[in-house]
Amino acid sequence: MKELTILFFVLTLALAACGTPATEEPVVEATPTPANAVIAEGHLVPAQDATLAFQSRGTVVEVNARIGEAVKAGEVLARLGGQSDAAF
Repeated sequence: MKELTILFFVLTLALAACGTPATEEPVVEATPTPANAVIAEGHLVPAQDATLAFQSRGTVVEVNARIGEAVKAGEVLARLGGQSDAAF
């Protein structure tokens, strides 16, 4: 039993010695800020958004509008293709 206890302590010390060495944390230095500087945070939310829905299932084969492009009411934004286009 005594040998088992000694073996346990030897293995514990050996495993403790195998740990990774502590790494130094980088020093963060403050960036000098001019006296008249303005620092602000914010969260942008669109003024308007829309959820698009089609009347039937299918694969989008054509997109007629780009991100940020202005569109008018009634303008076709996308077209579906496949079996569903035969119904329209």
